[in-house]
Amino acid sequence: RRYFKTAHIFCAPNTGKESFGIVLGEAMASGRPIVASDISGFASVMSNGKEGFLVAPKNDEMLYAGLKQLIDSPALRFDMGKRGLTRVKTFRWERVAEQLVDIYQEALDRRAGAASSVAAVGH
Repeated sequence: RRYFKTAHIFCAPNTGKESFGIVLGEAMASGRPIVASDISGFASVMSNGKEGFLVAPKNDEMLYAGLKQLIDSPALRFDMGKRGLTRVKTFRWERVAEQLVDIYQEALDRRAGAASSVAAVGH
């Protein structure tokens, strides 16, 4: 947390294979705007132009442009950081746990419905 708080911008030029951008969530929880590679794990956590910028992986020019835009605009850094603080709340454990319970309940309900359909056909 200390390192995020000392930064003005969080940059994650990853090249792929991340299943979920936990590190982006940590940056957003610290109110930092992000410049990150546009890979599926990161794109599921943030939106381009809202909490920061998503850039093509391995594209130095786009990475530079995103960083420069944030460096040159303290107001934009603040706004994107603030939006990140709001966005990261959707990934709180309490909310994720509720969603998981809902998914399991839906699966159980479908299974029970399928079982009763099979029983009805058998009679």
